[in-house]
Amino acid sequence: MNQIVQFVQIELSPLQRKDLHDILRSLFNWESFKTLLQELNKDGTDYESQNGTILTNLAAVIAAAANENWLISLLELVGAKRPLDGRIPAFLEKLKKVNPAFAVDPFDVCCLSGSHVLVNRIKLRAALRQLVSPVGKRVLIVKDQTPAPLGQSSPTGKSHSVQLMAYLKSGHGFRLINLDLEKTALAVGTARSIQPTDLAERLTRMLGYAGIVPEEPKDAQWARWNLEFSDKFEASASKDNGSPCWIVIDQFNLVLMPQATLDLVRELATRVNTTLDHIRLVLIGFSSTLPATVLGNVEEEEVRPIDQTALIEFFALACNQHGKNIPDADVAQAAFNVLTEAGPDGSLPPAGELAIRVSAELKKLLV
Repeated sequence: MNQIVQFVQIELSPLQRKDLHDILRSLFNWESFKTLLQELNKDGTDYESQNGTILTNLAAVIAAAANENWLISLLELVGAKRPLDGRIPAFLEKLKKVNPAFAVDPFDVCCLSGSHVLVNRIKLRAALRQLVSPVGKRVLIVKDQTPAPLGQSSPTGKSHSVQLMAYLKSGHGFRLINLDLEKTALAVGTARSIQPTDLAERLTRMLGYAGIVPEEPKDAQWARWNLEFSDKFEASASKDNGSPCWIVIDQFNLVLMPQATLDLVRELATRVNTTLDHIRLVLIGFSSTLPATVLGNVEEEEVRPIDQTALIEFFALACNQHGKNIPDADVAQAAFNVLTEAGPDGSLPPAGELAIRVSAELKKLLV
């Protein structure tokens, strides 16, 4: 049975925010509260405003915890640290009453942080359960069931997968690195394709691994370069003290990727498979192959375009998670409204626009 982790995005009323602020202010000074935040892998200095006081700092923490899905973890930790004070347990009980989705399994949640939503994606949700597990799979490939031509986006929303990972990261304590290859290509320019050095420099900069990218080979011997870089990358990653890190490389389908750069991705997957057991590698839009030795550690999702059936299932589940019993006719109408502006050939709008429509229709149902 899957364990239900109690963290969801919580919407606090202004009065609830003030009550919680007053409780925390009475229980901690700022230095002791920063120490408590470290147990949640949070750095208190991230919430300190310039010339701010504990009043503004605590307000920033509460806002972030509510929006980033770790408010419940924070309150439970505060309750454990101050067991003689009954105000935190009472506050939690009130949250349960006004937030019916309080104990929804986060892997199944339909409404993510902010106004982001995720329609169905059952295979993705199952795959992420694998990646979270210390003994689960370590590599995930997300691609379209029917790929669009190279350089063209598709309406399946596979890149939206990152939103679910971002939603999960606070509750499961992993670091998330999201490397968008389309942005990398724009930085490189149209004169050349993305070389191994381009990918390596951006990745190491995001990870904070300084000075490990070798100079570009003058003889075009990329195989030797890839091996040297991967050795240095593995050495740097092994110094992370096993802190979980998920590396997402997105938009493979939108950029021209030479063989040498694909070979670097394969080598990184090999290192994750064998020695870097604290790292998870997610490749979105990746249609090439990985080494046979890696395949036992690979999950794969083929994403299909969203249709009316998928939308009806999504709206019904999302309403249920919010404790709303919505008539079937209203649910079906919401799905129909989302799809009313499909192209004459039945084509869907871009995934970002589709997600905005879905979110807007869901808000109408939940009023």
